[in-house]
Order: sequence, then structure tokens, then C-alpha cells
Amino acid sequence: MARTAPSGCCWLAGRTGSVRTAIAGLALGNKLVVEGSGAMSVAAALGERRDGPVVCILTGDSIGADRLAEKLTARSG
Repeated sequence: MARTAPSGCCWLAGRTGSVRTAIAGLALGNKLVVEGSGAMSVAAALGERRDGPVVCILTGDSIGADRLAEKLTARSG
């Protein structure tokens, strides 16, 4: 569940499905290969309605091809 911290930051608690969806969405929709830690900001941003602009910093391409394929397969199946 995404929650808003007093500083306006967001964090996820137990939402691996959201991170998996963010990884797959970034790969399929934006042609970006992002590992789990890099996709967390996108997952948090998609999990809550925001009134203003949202900035997500995407990092890492150190997800293995087999893990990426697993995430893409899980989304389509």
C-alpha cells in the first residue's frame, strides 16, 4: 500500500505486484529496462492519486534477462 510521508514522499509496503507491474509497464510501454528498486517510484506514483506533478527517478538495468522475462510473462498471463 502506498502511503504519503509527512515530507510528501511515498513508500510501498508489501506491494511486490505493483513493482512487477511497473517493471513490465516500463519495459513494454516505454522500452525501458528497470530493476525492482528502480521501478518502486513508479509503482508508488501509480498507487496513489496526486494533485501535482510527479517525478520518478528510474535506475538500474541490472535485472537479468530471465527475471525480466518472468515479469513480462506474469503480466501477460
